[in-house]
Amino acid sequence: MGQIEDLRLFVKTVEAGGIARAAEELGIAKSAVSRRLAQLEDRYDVRLIDRQPRVWEVTTAGQELYQRALSMVADADEFDADFVRAGHILKGPLSATVAREFGLSFLKDALFQFAVDHPQIDFVVDFDDRTVDLVSENYDLAVRVTASDLKGLNCLRIGTTRHGLFASSTYAAANGLPETVDQLTDHSLLHYGSARRATWDF
Repeated sequence: MGQIEDLRLFVKTVEAGGIARAAEELGIAKSAVSRRLAQLEDRYDVRLIDRQPRVWEVTTAGQELYQRALSMVADADEFDADFVRAGHILKGPLSATVAREFGLSFLKDALFQFAVDHPQIDFVVDFDDRTVDLVSENYDLAVRVTASDLKGLNCLRIGTTRHGLFASSTYAAANGLPETVDQLTDHSLLHYGSARRATWDF
């Protein structure tokens, strides 16, 4: 065991008020606690705890070591926590291209939240429906709505959608419903998205 761990054990033993309770809280044998406490006293050549039968008293030297060890253990714990956090902080550049209408309608809030949650990421998002070359255009990822297989790319399906033709009951009552595909051209068209293609094309 390292010096910090020995000091941590000593702090726990003092705060527990006994070897048995410290061993229980640490989940180790009482003999292990006694042995490491004795090794610590040998290292500093001083009696740290007077532990005779029915006697348990932290000596003056033990009280001084406890105060110093408490600070060292706290610093070590803080260092470990900071190092772990630093190793898990996401940072660096990240470029994404997202299908325009899908992204603006369904992903906008999630993308904004991602930027807020990870301020050290230089996050750039392009809302565009064109075909892109992820490698040559330096995109890290793309979100697309497509029915075709994207060969050569590592893809993950995040959802499915279906297309359909619908009419309100008011419109149907006023204009009737087509019985064939050709009759669709006699009806008005409301299209999804901002693209200007409000005409039938088939």
